[in-house]
Amino acid sequence: MRKYYYITGYWKDNSDQFDGVASCNDMGVDPERDDEIFYYFGSEQELIEAKELGTNTVHDFVITDYKEEY
Repeated sequence: MRKYYYITGYWKDNSDQFDGVASCNDMGVDPERDDEIFYYFGSEQELIEAKELGTNTVHDFVITDYKEEY
């Protein structure tokens, strides 16, 4: 079952903020929602770790918060 999350954060290179961006814990592309998916995380744990790592994450962005979409 797919789970979606709204994430907030900023880009590392210019600190521009983003928020309300949907993310998914399933690596498969969701053709119905792909246009709105910012990033596909492999699991909720990967999302949690990305938030905890802050600027030390391998991503080009930093996640400051997230919540599951209901």
